[in-house]
Amino acid sequence: MTKDYDYPEADIDRMIEYIKSIDPENATPEMAIMMLENEYAKNHKLSHEQPEVLEAIYNDIKKKQRPNQ
Repeated sequence: MTKDYDYPEADIDRMIEYIKSIDPENATPEMAIMMLENEYAKNHKLSHEQPEVLEAIYNDIKKKQRPNQ
Protein backbone atom coordinates (compact mmCIF):
# COMPACT_ATOMS: atom_id res chain seq x y z
CA MET A 1 0.00 0.00 0.00
CA THR A 2 2.82 2.44 0.77
CA LYS A 3 5.54 1.05 -1.48
CA ASP A 4 6.17 4.51 -2.94
CA TYR A 5 6.88 6.03 0.47
CA ASP A 6 10.42 6.14 1.87
CA TYR A 7 10.31 5.74 5.63
CA PRO A 8 12.89 7.79 7.51
CA GLU A 9 15.95 5.78 8.47
CA ALA A 10 15.35 6.64 12.14
CA ASP A 11 11.88 5.03 12.01
CA ILE A 12 13.28 1.91 10.39
CA ASP A 13 16.08 1.72 12.98
CA ARG A 14 13.63 2.06 15.86
CA MET A 15 11.46 -0.68 14.42
CA ILE A 16 14.51 -2.93 13.97
CA GLU A 17 15.34 -2.44 17.64
CA TYR A 18 11.81 -3.41 18.61
CA ILE A 19 11.88 -6.51 16.41
CA LYS A 20 15.25 -7.47 17.94
CA SER A 21 13.55 -7.51 21.34
CA ILE A 22 10.88 -9.99 20.22
CA ASP A 23 12.40 -11.89 17.28
CA PRO A 24 16.11 -11.20 16.75
CA GLU A 25 16.45 -13.58 13.82
CA ASN A 26 14.04 -11.49 11.75
CA ALA A 27 15.22 -8.03 12.75
CA THR A 28 15.97 -6.76 9.24
CA PRO A 29 15.29 -3.50 7.47
CA GLU A 30 12.86 -5.33 5.19
CA MET A 31 10.85 -6.66 8.16
CA ALA A 32 10.92 -3.22 9.78
CA ILE A 33 9.49 -1.65 6.63
CA MET A 34 6.80 -4.34 6.45
CA MET A 35 5.84 -3.56 10.05
CA LEU A 36 5.67 0.18 9.33
CA GLU A 37 3.59 -0.44 6.20
CA ASN A 38 1.25 -2.65 8.22
CA GLU A 39 0.73 0.10 10.79
CA TYR A 40 -0.03 2.57 8.02
CA ALA A 41 -2.52 0.16 6.44
CA LYS A 42 -4.27 -0.46 9.77
CA ASN A 43 -4.69 3.27 10.37
CA HIS A 44 -5.90 3.83 6.83
CA LYS A 45 -8.50 1.08 7.19
CA LEU A 46 -9.54 2.42 10.58
CA SER A 47 -9.99 5.90 9.12
CA HIS A 48 -12.60 4.52 6.72
CA GLU A 49 -14.32 1.95 8.91
CA GLN A 50 -14.17 3.52 12.38
CA PRO A 51 -13.01 7.13 12.14
CA GLU A 52 -14.20 7.82 15.68
CA VAL A 53 -11.75 5.23 17.02
CA LEU A 54 -8.87 6.78 15.09
CA GLU A 55 -9.90 10.20 16.38
CA ALA A 56 -9.91 8.87 19.96
CA ILE A 57 -6.41 7.46 19.45
CA TYR A 58 -5.27 10.80 18.06
CA ASN A 59 -6.77 12.72 20.98
CA ASP A 60 -5.13 10.35 23.46
CA ILE A 61 -1.74 10.87 21.84
CA LYS A 62 -2.27 14.63 21.77
CA LYS A 63 -3.10 14.64 25.49
CA LYS A 64 0.09 12.71 26.27
CA GLN A 65 2.15 15.29 24.39
CA ARG A 66 0.40 18.24 26.05
CA PRO A 67 -0.79 16.98 29.44
CA ASN A 68 -1.95 20.44 30.64
CA GLN A 69 -4.48 20.88 27.83
